[in-house]
Amino acid sequence: PYVTERATATLGTLGLVVATSLATAIPAPLQVKWPNDLVIVRNDQLAKVGGCLIEMTLNPHPPHVAICGIGINWALKNVIDSGAMAPDQAWADLPSTQDKEALVANLVNQLHEDLALFTAQGFEAFRGRWRAVHVLMDQTVQVHESGNDPFVGLAGDVNELGQLAVSTDSGIEWVTAADVSIRPNH
Repeated sequence: PYVTERATATLGTLGLVVATSLATAIPAPLQVKWPNDLVIVRNDQLAKVGGCLIEMTLNPHPPHVAICGIGINWALKNVIDSGAMAPDQAWADLPSTQDKEALVANLVNQLHEDLALFTAQGFEAFRGRWRAVHVLMDQTVQVHESGNDPFVGLAGDVNELGQLAVSTDSGIEWVTAADVSIRPNH
């Protein structure tokens, strides 16, 4: 678990920090699809190779506790080929660049370093790295929010709460990472 004294409002960026940390630690051409998917570009399409989920316990007063689950596709192709799973989006296995044990050790070390930096300095310490791996930046996207009609706009940066700015004809919509799906609009 990750325990922090940071204000609850800033914890919306924690998933972005973890995803950026993963993209940094894995020696492959990974990018992050907001808010928490690790992707590669394959045949001009995004293919998901992993991601992270964060569950938080927000106490009335700090400290707050977060549990981070990380999934990486090592051999998903075999599962799909066997017919045991039918994915709902383009998926790919992580390009093999090193052995799994070394990769996990690198991930743990990078997460330890980055979570300490996030605790000390917040998301601003990651903004440059986030922008470098933010695959949807300045791309036209479709936004599907639970209970609302989908809309199309231009994906921008994120704010201090981790919300994604999507520019539409009627202004900027701030999208929160809860029950939402963002897809490139081809």
